[in-house]
Amino acid sequence: MKGSLKNTMLIVVSALAMAMTFAPVNAWILGYLSLIPLLYVFYIDPKKGFARGYLFGLIYSLILVHWLAFNSGASVWLVTLSALMAAAFLALNYGVIGWLTVLYIRRHGGLGLFVFPIVWTVVEFIRSFGTLGFQWVLVANGQTANIPYIQMADLGGPFLISFFLVSVNTLLFSLLMRTPAYRGIRQISYILLGLFLVVPYTYGIIRLYQQNEPVKSHVFRLVQPDYDSHEKWERQRRDEIFETMISLSRAQGVDSVDIIVWPESATPVYIRTQVKYRSMLEKLSRETGSVLIAGVPDYFVRNSKVYVTNSMYVFEPYQGITGKYNKQKLVPFGEYIPLSGVFPRLASLNLGQGNFTAGKNEPLLEVNSPDLTLAPMICYESVFSRDAFEKIRNGGEYHILVTNDSWFGDSWGPYQHAAQAIFRAIETRRPVVRCANTGISMAIDPTGRILKQLPLNTRGFLDVRMRIPAMQSTYVQSGNAFAFILSGVLLGILLTPLWPVKGKRNDP
Repeated sequence: MKGSLKNTMLIVVSALAMAMTFAPVNAWILGYLSLIPLLYVFYIDPKKGFARGYLFGLIYSLILVHWLAFNSGASVWLVTLSALMAAAFLALNYGVIGWLTVLYIRRHGGLGLFVFPIVWTVVEFIRSFGTLGFQWVLVANGQTANIPYIQMADLGGPFLISFFLVSVNTLLFSLLMRTPAYRGIRQISYILLGLFLVVPYTYGIIRLYQQNEPVKSHVFRLVQPDYDSHEKWERQRRDEIFETMISLSRAQGVDSVDIIVWPESATPVYIRTQVKYRSMLEKLSRETGSVLIAGVPDYFVRNSKVYVTNSMYVFEPYQGITGKYNKQKLVPFGEYIPLSGVFPRLASLNLGQGNFTAGKNEPLLEVNSPDLTLAPMICYESVFSRDAFEKIRNGGEYHILVTNDSWFGDSWGPYQHAAQAIFRAIETRRPVVRCANTGISMAIDPTGRILKQLPLNTRGFLDVRMRIPAMQSTYVQSGNAFAFILSGVLLGILLTPLWPVKGKRNDP
């Protein structure tokens, strides 16, 4: 009983420590050590791998997604249930990690430990796919305040950073426990530990201080109106909301603004069909001489049925609407019900969600004057590295990210969401301009450094000159090659018979 309680406490400590690496706490240094207690439990008492991994995952995920229970868009019982269900579902990933790790430790002792970083990274990678794919809880995302270390994301994305981080934990544990007993392997472990720490920092410092002449530069104004999601849709406040955003857009700032950006769902009307309000935006663009990009709700009719989209419009001076992007990756259970396309009756479920239609094969935003191509992201889409690098590969020059995190108030959600945009900049070596309704609006350069930002619950605007460097990203060209290679390695390991080691395990 005492041993069981001790193991449980160690798992809890491990999960808490890893969760504390994320924003807004940003205790990233714990990321190098936080998995050691979990590994200790797996190694000293190699059984119940799935259950113990699941316990770790449940606590870790619940801490990181607990803010779902603060969603003001649905009833308290429903959002609380959604947070618990999300954590319970995500915990399955760590159950699988625990099961496979313990399986190899039981057969190969200390040598079995070294499958842990591979299994962890591959499970994270696999879970980034599909309708319920989710990159929010990647351990790499806990390192967004550790800018030098994560510069190698431009080689292998966040999965390379996760692999390095979990490998450091594994090697430290192996060396502390003096396992495996083979002297040669311990020496190799010291060398690998040094490489996993020194190489990323060396590469990161070189990248951070590398001189890159800009290919292009443009001045952006990010408008943060700071309206609660509920008051935004009060009909009697429409004119006030438009006046506020137009006033912020016209306010005295830098001499010349190339592009004004409004946040997700900035207009509380279907702007395309509302002539009065559309004319206001066209006039703003014409009189300021600036391109206006605004998050808007939109719709289309097909076979007498109305489909609503979460969209982004481009207004250019004297040209009106010249571009449009429809959000392609919707929030499961928040903007649609998964599988409702296969089972139409699911769409009738009322769980407090919106009923949006996802865009498909959406074009990038081409702006005629100035001549540039924008890679658009709306809210949840910024969580996924694959979507971001594909848009840059297809010609995007800046990431334009509009979002509305006001549903989650002052919880951890807006901070975690904003931090993940740092990875999108580093991975692609392209600037990110992030415009949020209530915050956090920010401008991020291609090395992941935040140039300017507006905090939560603040009304205002940011003027910032963003530069496109000559710097290129291997990740944009090769995609998730590293993660696929690692997946192949794991498949080879799994297909190799688990021959038991003769005699005792490979540890002292």
